[in-house]
Amino acid sequence: MDNKQLAAIVSTKEWAGLNQALARLDTIELLSPLMNVEELKRETSRELLDIVFVDADEYIPSDGDAKVLANGSGLYVVFISANENPPLMKKAMRAGAKDFIVEPFMKEDLEDIVESAAKQRTAPHAEGIVTDADANAGGPSKTIAFFSTKGGAGKSILAANFAVALSRVESCKVCLLDLDLQFGDLALILNVKPHATITDLVTGGGDIAEELPAYLTRFDDNLSILPSPVKPEEAELITPAHIEQITQALSARFKYVIIDTTTTFHDVSIMALDKSDEVFLVATPIILSVKNLKGMLKVMKESLEYPDEKIKIVLNRCDSRFGISRPDIEKLSNRKIDYMTPSDGNIVVQSLNRGVPTVVGYKNSKFSKAIVKMARSVADVSAACSAKTPFWKKWFAIR
Repeated sequence: MDNKQLAAIVSTKEWAGLNQALARLDTIELLSPLMNVEELKRETSRELLDIVFVDADEYIPSDGDAKVLANGSGLYVVFISANENPPLMKKAMRAGAKDFIVEPFMKEDLEDIVESAAKQRTAPHAEGIVTDADANAGGPSKTIAFFSTKGGAGKSILAANFAVALSRVESCKVCLLDLDLQFGDLALILNVKPHATITDLVTGGGDIAEELPAYLTRFDDNLSILPSPVKPEEAELITPAHIEQITQALSARFKYVIIDTTTTFHDVSIMALDKSDEVFLVATPIILSVKNLKGMLKVMKESLEYPDEKIKIVLNRCDSRFGISRPDIEKLSNRKIDYMTPSDGNIVVQSLNRGVPTVVGYKNSKFSKAIVKMARSVADVSAACSAKTPFWKKWFAIR
């Protein structure tokens, strides 16, 4: 970064630890002395500041406070506190804060904040909390769940890359809902740092539909994510009733809702499957996966009574040299395979290590092309073609 970002602390306290941590960053210049809120508003109007650290213990945030402080300038507002305080953190998120940090202030956290603030300057809507302006412009919404009862099938990677591809093919609003509640990886796959999770949303005490935007994290302009809990034991806090409310609220805001489920027929995952328009069953060409595929189809058709058209089969790693052939899998499962995605060597592993979705970092790979093809089969092509950006440009941008 060639130019330093200008930061300020709004507090009557010294915050020596924060001052020292910021002093170790060569990308930040800290204004001195400390400010009060009125001084901040005057500085903000001059549009000189980039980041402001507001003492949440002194200036308890209320709805919209961060937006008022930013005053339309693109200021990156971070609330700080001396202690862990979940209720205060929730207030800060509802106020529109970009982050909330507590002592001791770690250099790595501050580096992340500086990087996010820089990105916001160049792309104001690229990251952070989702607002009403981000809502889907109307029309029908579609919910798709990725499901498998066999771990290691690549379900989460498929769901994440499919969501990215779909948001770009149709240039529409998409949300990823991570319902692998104990060990969800969608935030890691997308390389985003969530400021909140589904646990924070359901335990916040407010109306889920109204407060939902403050708990979403952006990947880019069109794609947002509601991450899984940080701690596996928090999965018990999420109920089927929560899932019903959340999926309904997301459907009202996004053109597509993509759900990554857990690998069991749990009450929460069943609710997610019930609320989905389509269920993508993910299998791989090995005997255990095919056995599980037959079991999944039996449960969905006989117990859950899903119609055939709701269920789609995705054969991942279809190019395995030693796997069961497609005709044999279709014969054993008594169902045709709808989509096939290749393993494509180490491309997917490389994309994970780089922190870039495969359809973004390796657009010309066989895996990416298969995912884009899958997304195009689902996308509303007429809507994509009528968008302001010519469709051929969007196609070549993601190929």
